[in-house]
Amino acid sequence: MTSLLVVAAAKPVLPVAASLLLGLVVLALLLYRQVKKRPVRASPILPLVLLVIGFAELTSFARAHPLTPTETGLLTLSLLAFAVGLGALRAFTVRLFADGGRLMRQGSWVTVLLWLLAVGLHLVVDSGNGVGGATLLLYLGLTLGTQQVVVQWRARRMRTP
Repeated sequence: MTSLLVVAAAKPVLPVAASLLLGLVVLALLLYRQVKKRPVRASPILPLVLLVIGFAELTSFARAHPLTPTETGLLTLSLLAFAVGLGALRAFTVRLFADGGRLMRQGSWVTVLLWLLAVGLHLVVDSGNGVGGATLLLYLGLTLGTQQVVVQWRARRMRTP
């Protein structure tokens, strides 16, 4: 019974190609939502779901394909520099404004370009270190969460006199 659990745990949650495709679909949805005028809300649900699924994907991938220290370093660089760094920068391209007594947000074409740049850089690093698309959902969750935290910070500053 124990060996059955070990074999089941070693199987990827999704094949890498399916994970990549799902990540690109999520990216398209995120880009659409970025440019749409929406109220500023503190809802971490989507980033958290993406982080959990992405972490499961990465863990599953790493069990089947152990990462070298170099691959781990490149992945860490991609997650920290590209996801967190560009997510924070991207948050400053989101326009915050009052509309009918509510604080609204809307991304610009620069926001979309920074999303595409960030995801493109991450995919280049991932493909260069043999991870493929196995970390895309984790990356999207981290970068979206970072952007949301910074947008929320900016919104709180606007609300205080």
